[in-house]
Order: sequence, then C-alpha cells, then structure tokens
Amino acid sequence: MKPIELAKSLRASRPKLFGEVPEERLARMILAVTTEIREEIEETKDGVVRVGGLGRFVVREMPAKEEGAAPRRRIRFRSARPKSGKQKGGGEETPPHSNTPTPHS
Repeated sequence: MKPIELAKSLRASRPKLFGEVPEERLARMILAVTTEIREEIEETKDGVVRVGGLGRFVVREMPAKEEGAAPRRRIRFRSARPKSGKQKGGGEETPPHSNTPTPHS
C-alpha cells in the first residue's frame, strides 16, 4: 500500500483526527514514520523492534550457509492483537479491513 493510499484511508476512517490535514502532507508523514521503522529494523542485529499498534519485528542473525559468505538475517513480523471497542485518537471505531490477512498461529 502506498503512503497516499494510506493517507486517503486514514482521512476517510478518522475524519475528526485527520480531516484538516492535506493528503499529500499526511502521506509524507506516513513515509517518514515507515522510514524510521525500517531504519530501526535495519540497525537491529538481534532483538525485537516493537511498534505500538502495529506489532513487533523479531530480528535474528543467522550463521552463513556457506563458509566465507555473509551472515544471514531473518526478520519475522507478529501483528499486534486488535483491541475491541473504540480506538484512541480518532474517537471512532476502526472499520474492518477485508484485504488484511489474518495471522495464522
């Protein structure tokens, strides 16, 4: 999903929170946030990067498969469990997303 698509979705689902923010500005803010998350994950050698409301990224360095090769990294994502009821910030309940995959345990 592109930042501008997220911006449009946010403005539609939470008009009280984002109604006055231009979509282009909101898209730039989303891009800045996702860039920060990506950089944090890239800087993590072994550990967990928690992102409130989104979930956690578990980063593991793995030994190289072949001698002399660079070590491998495995990054796993575990989505946050949705809270029932109203969400903070917008004062409105988040609508269900039909295109969002559900985590399988």
